[in-house]
Amino acid sequence: MALMELDEGKGIPVNVVSKFIHVDSSFVTTQSKLLEKKGFLRRKPSTSDARVVQMSLTDKTYKHFASVAAQ
Repeated sequence: MALMELDEGKGIPVNVVSKFIHVDSSFVTTQSKLLEKKGFLRRKPSTSDARVVQMSLTDKTYKHFASVAAQ
């Protein structure tokens, strides 16, 4: 939900998400890797700094949110 709210199409860094939901960045990293394996999230290195990981939601996630909202 944090990614959906914060993302403007470029992806959101892990540290921004961790601050937004008040958790450690290692928690966001661990959970985002699990969501990536399930196809709900994309993770890619930032073009300006390879240490920063940009996260964004996949089309699968948006479709899932839409079906839940319809119910």
